[in-house]
Amino acid sequence: MTPIANSRLLGWSVVFRDITAHKRHQRELQRQNGRLDEFASVVAHDLRNPLSVAQGRVTLARRESDSEHLESATRSLDRIETIVDDTLTLARQGKSVGQMDPVDLRAVVEGCWRTVSTDDARLDVAADATVRADPDRLRHIVENLVRNSVEHGGPDVAIGVGPIGDEGFYVEDNGPGIPEETRQTIFDPAYTTDRNGVGLGLTIVKRIAEAHGWTVTVTEGSMGGARFEFRGVEVVSEPASAPDSAGDEET
Repeated sequence: MTPIANSRLLGWSVVFRDITAHKRHQRELQRQNGRLDEFASVVAHDLRNPLSVAQGRVTLARRESDSEHLESATRSLDRIETIVDDTLTLARQGKSVGQMDPVDLRAVVEGCWRTVSTDDARLDVAADATVRADPDRLRHIVENLVRNSVEHGGPDVAIGVGPIGDEGFYVEDNGPGIPEETRQTIFDPAYTTDRNGVGLGLTIVKRIAEAHGWTVTVTEGSMGGARFEFRGVEVVSEPASAPDSAGDEET
């Protein structure tokens, strides 16, 4: 409503906009998200029990035999477990975030470094920064990017993390980098250059960033490898909450 006035109020200009289609689309998205969450939960539940049995049997068999087929079976079962975990993460964590608190970026990164297999990789956190984020979701972003750097950059890859002024933060490495022509597709579900990869890690990173209201782009880093930049992040000066370093949340 906008008043129409000269020296006195003459009337009102009223604009009506039909948002029925928009509301209908929102409700459909909510139903789809609910079905996706339910589907992921059912699949994960139905797969975990036989998967655990198979992993246990293979472990017992490896004590009795050193067959190379058992090693291959172990890798395949581990890959199935990764797919289950990533599917649940994508379904449950890419839609919304919990409470946004001031979080110490260095503490989150160092906590992730202790829980992800990093071999001989090196970590350099360029500066201290406190960002407003959901601590659990931020940890998943960092874990996926660290794991991605180690898988593609090798066991001795160098990884750097730091703030981008007051706009956000970056995660980069000195690995082979990402060709410019594929930088728009690496966040697509199931995109991977690793024949043993699942291809959901970077999709999860983007979904969680978007749920925060952030943007994520990839470019060439200062060390020559890939650099993931997160912008639209609120960098704060108030004391940060201590991250929960106990590990991943239950799925």
